[in-house]
Amino acid sequence: MSRSSAAALVFVPQPSAEALDASIERYLAAATASLDRVMARAAQSEPRVKDIDKAATLIDRLIETTVGLALGRMVSAVAAGVAASFDRRVVRAVERVLADAARTLGPPPPPPMISLDGVARDFGSELRTEVRRRLALAPRELRPVMAAIVAAVRAHAPDELHVLQRVVDLLGDDPVAADRFARAVGEGWRCFCLLVAKKPVETTMAPWDRWVARIQGVQPVVTPAQAELVAAGFINRIG
Repeated sequence: MSRSSAAALVFVPQPSAEALDASIERYLAAATASLDRVMARAAQSEPRVKDIDKAATLIDRLIETTVGLALGRMVSAVAAGVAASFDRRVVRAVERVLADAARTLGPPPPPPMISLDGVARDFGSELRTEVRRRLALAPRELRPVMAAIVAAVRAHAPDELHVLQRVVDLLGDDPVAADRFARAVGEGWRCFCLLVAKKPVETTMAPWDRWVARIQGVQPVVTPAQAELVAAGFINRIG
């Protein structure tokens, strides 16, 4: 039984599959639009590039990680709502769903961005354009994960689907989540600029601390848990 309904044993009509799907679609559309606005407003000062080939490789990895971070935050928001609203049995089932998603869901390498002059590239524009393109595809990519979350709740708490619908309905255009994503995008760009300028990089913000370590060839001392991988935005997709 969920915490929200433990106090009163009353019959509550459960939402139809269509109604629950509609709530999920509204959430995905609103969350995607919110993160897209962050990317549209992002202003990046171009770095001083010392090695154009290395910079071209790094921008692809920055794009991949930023997209993964966005997808991870959208799914993690639902997971946090589930954790606050259901008992541990349901939460564990959803965590297993997210662990599977962390291993299988992630952005493929972005297509190459061709520069006509072969040297000058607007890396900030590339980041904004490619991340926004992938965000447009995010609802389609995340539907299977959301469907698996619904299935997990239905299997372990079939009389609590209305709680899940309420959780999803409360999410969406969250200004706090958008602000955190904006700060994360800014920190990722800062790390990228320092790396391509061959300057020292220090950061404690996840997932960029691990991203920088992997770029620099430093192996993490502690392997993150599955829940940490999800919360970090599918950082395990970065080689």
